[in-house]
Amino acid sequence: MDHQLQLVEVDAMVRKELETLLGEDFTVRYPESARVVTGADPVVAREAADSLLSDPEIDIVIGLGASSAVELGSRGPLAKPAFAALVFDSKLLGLPSDEGTSGVTNFSYVTSPVDFARLAEFVREVTTADKIALLIDGRHLSAYPAIADRIKTLAGSLNVQVELVSVGDSLAGLANKIPADVDAVIATPLLRFTAEQVSGLATDLVARRLPSFAFLGTQEVELGFLASNSPDSEFMRIARRLSLNVQRTLLGDDAAEFPLALSADAAVTINAKTAVDIGNVPAYDLLISAKIINEEALKDTKAMTLAEAMHSSVQVNLDLQAEERVVAAGRSDVMLSIAKLLPQARASFLATVIDADRAAQTNGRTPEKDQRARAEVSQVIFDEKLMADVSIRKHLLASTEASRDQVRLDVIQGTGIAFLQVLRAEATRRIRKENERVTKENLKLAETRRKVGTAAAGEVYRWRSQLARDQRSAIFAFRDRRQAEIALNRILDRDTESRITLDPAAPPAAMHLFGDEQVQQALSKPAGFGMIRTMLVAEAMGHSPELREIQEQITAQQRVLASARRSFWMPTFSLNGRFDRVVDEGGDGSGLRLDDDDQWTVGIEAGIPLFEGGRRVFAQRQAYDTLSELRLRESAARKRVDGAVRTAAFQAWSSLMAIDLSRSASESAARNLELVTGSYSRGAVSVVELLDAQNAATTSADEAENAVFDYLVDLLSLQREIGRFWLFLSEDERAAELNRAHVQLAGQEAR
Repeated sequence: MDHQLQLVEVDAMVRKELETLLGEDFTVRYPESARVVTGADPVVAREAADSLLSDPEIDIVIGLGASSAVELGSRGPLAKPAFAALVFDSKLLGLPSDEGTSGVTNFSYVTSPVDFARLAEFVREVTTADKIALLIDGRHLSAYPAIADRIKTLAGSLNVQVELVSVGDSLAGLANKIPADVDAVIATPLLRFTAEQVSGLATDLVARRLPSFAFLGTQEVELGFLASNSPDSEFMRIARRLSLNVQRTLLGDDAAEFPLALSADAAVTINAKTAVDIGNVPAYDLLISAKIINEEALKDTKAMTLAEAMHSSVQVNLDLQAEERVVAAGRSDVMLSIAKLLPQARASFLATVIDADRAAQTNGRTPEKDQRARAEVSQVIFDEKLMADVSIRKHLLASTEASRDQVRLDVIQGTGIAFLQVLRAEATRRIRKENERVTKENLKLAETRRKVGTAAAGEVYRWRSQLARDQRSAIFAFRDRRQAEIALNRILDRDTESRITLDPAAPPAAMHLFGDEQVQQALSKPAGFGMIRTMLVAEAMGHSPELREIQEQITAQQRVLASARRSFWMPTFSLNGRFDRVVDEGGDGSGLRLDDDDQWTVGIEAGIPLFEGGRRVFAQRQAYDTLSELRLRESAARKRVDGAVRTAAFQAWSSLMAIDLSRSASESAARNLELVTGSYSRGAVSVVELLDAQNAATTSADEAENAVFDYLVDLLSLQREIGRFWLFLSEDERAAELNRAHVQLAGQEAR
């Protein structure tokens, strides 16, 4: 066997299974001299194979590990039975294969259904990786250079870049050898290293925030790798299959005819702590079906619901925060206008120097050097223009707040739609992957039919062509999912490419009154639906921020017009006071002042403009015309809101009606595909009919999934037109809305 640590455990499993299976019928011995540890050295493996295959005392040879498998599988027909196991990918290693068997006399091996292609697809499902590092034993790469060429060819077909990283005699520092542009890591079985060494490598990969994946079993995942998609019983299954193969050989069967691959049991294992530490928690649906290690780490990684995403967007969205700053500036604008009506106070200090001759002539009224302090106060008693300005700015602030509310509603709607688009894209991706799986099954069926002579080569090529198209569709679906996630991250002000765990549950009943059973019954009747549309329009007239914005502008403009009219006859009144004190004087004329050093003045001023070149006349006309314009715009806005609400209501209604029909069509198409597939396997229908049935099933499945998302998106659009979202209403407010709807519907039925 290749290595000497974990393989010892597998060796013990094989011995135990052989003793259990063969103990009653055969005597099984394991000569210690025939147990060779190659250390994954191809040269040692070659020498061991030569020795054991030629040793007459040895009846059966078992090789564990890649080097042993390659050496046994590259010799052609063998003189005695030989088996190999713990093969991470038989195609990459170049092991013989013929229709699921080795096809080589006296040779067979056991391979996991998880090959590199399947594991790479799993990596792409869990992460956004475009470039993957493959950790592989350096001695394998040196001894079998064809492995690297096969990996590059396979990577090209998978549309992924692969960087080969050679594993030496130590795992210390291996993570630092991985290029910086690598997105994820796949490790071939690290069987010759201790658990502590593998755990250290996992820690190093976590430090680099690199998602890591194990090829066989779950031991690496338990030690800190992110995930594996092979069962945790993989080693036991391999040991059991080896034992069965040995038994069949002893009973006279040729190993060349033994099946190679284990059954493709779906088993995903995820280390939750690693997922949290690297910031890459897999999708919600994967977490549900996977075996979770360190599940407690997910307690703080709660799946985000639609309601949580929409509420969060209000707090973090940058566009909305910018609008809040605009509103804050508007509030300051109001306070600036109010400040003009409040007491004003000013202090000043004046120092003057004049020539001595002039100072002497003033007889002390203006000394040569004079220093004095002054304090002035004023208070507006009444100023129509300033008071109007305060009122106008308050209404304009309310208009700005309504504009902000429009952005708020747009952000909430955009968040909801982006959330649903991620779920829609994920559903589409699952359908595409399932369709790809069905195509692969049909391709295998076509190949089998061709071998038995019931199908032509054209059918196989037809399915291969279909498989290529399905794989392309799967790539596009993956792209759409990531693009939708990027859009949601932008709205929520998250790192653009961070992954979000979403809760797919979005009950329609919590989305709008359309989810109420009594309302749905009314929707099926023209009169009832008409009543509901009227109710929704009335609700929109009271909540639409577009209407509120223009209504506040109208109120502000009415105040502008009123102020313009009053300017012809209404005076302004203000109170003014001033206090002067002589601080110091000197030079000629000083000391001759007859009046006191302190002087004060208090007065009330009233004023009204008499003539300003016609400005007030034109200001009044302008205010009137602007008000007329705004009223026309309000009428147009009301019609737009009315039409938009009714249109959105029809859209949501039609989407709701389509859900059950789409599901029914999907179920029928799936049953039809099942029937046609059975007929195709018997040769009763052509490949064209099966392709049509498969395409119809895929399209119907798409439509069934999209019908639900279309309805939810349409509900969000309807609520945006109304001006408020049900997920933002309290339970009492929702109950009140439903009660009003029930009362009006009952009244309509009574008539």
